[in-house]
Amino acid sequence: MGAMPRSFSLTGLIHQDRDGAEYFTRRDALLAALEEPGPGTLVHPTFGPVTVAAQPYSLSEEQGSLGVANFSMSFLRTDFIANPVAPERSATDVNRAADAVIAKAGAGLVDGFSVAGGSAAVLQDAQALLTRIPDTMGAALGDIAVDAVGMASFTALAGNFQGNVGHYMGDPSALAGDMVGLADGFFASAATAPDGLRAASQMFNAVPTETYIATNTISGLMRQNNHDVVGSALQSAAYGLGVKSAVAMTYGNAEQLSPVTASLDGMYETLRSRPYV
Repeated sequence: MGAMPRSFSLTGLIHQDRDGAEYFTRRDALLAALEEPGPGTLVHPTFGPVTVAAQPYSLSEEQGSLGVANFSMSFLRTDFIANPVAPERSATDVNRAADAVIAKAGAGLVDGFSVAGGSAAVLQDAQALLTRIPDTMGAALGDIAVDAVGMASFTALAGNFQGNVGHYMGDPSALAGDMVGLADGFFASAATAPDGLRAASQMFNAVPTETYIATNTISGLMRQNNHDVVGSALQSAAYGLGVKSAVAMTYGNAEQLSPVTASLDGMYETLRSRPYV
């Protein structure tokens, strides 16, 4: 027994005024509300305010002396928990998907990172770039609660990574494997799942979205490529770690889930614009 989640189907009409001034403003405002990530408040004509998530909608417009925008909308209630049902994807499935994202971050290094045939400047820049990876991760752990054992393991992994930077120049596969190991150590360093999510977000935001090398020479293009590859790998790893942390967290209601979803959605949208992702 128990209530099933309620869905609402509504039709909305927006009419054009004589001068048409308000029509597009009202239409676009409704479009923006329907496409806003996360739950929102629907003022239902008979049920009153209800917390809902917008489902796919349709819009048709009639053009004439007085245009009409016809919205067909559906909403799903999110402000209460119904009887437990099997989720579409289990936590194990999501964790596997997150691990795949982290593994792909390593694969991106194998496919894209290279100093072969490059100048001394390319080699020097690449070594400095890789040396900063553990530093970027460590800085993200600086103001969160950490697990002492996990942090000690991460520190050892970071030292090993920086000690092998020279070797990575000729062995991108080793770089990719150690990068994934470093990411796992980073994840194990957080004392709690919320701390892990915050650290992953800080790590993601610490990576420059764009780095421009001010030259069109072969050397400059190689350096630019390596910056793009490493940046994409770091942010992909941070996103995967953020997802794993989010899965491990406990939520009392949809309002607690909403900022977590928004944070991960923001990471995902940034990743979509990056090369090598």
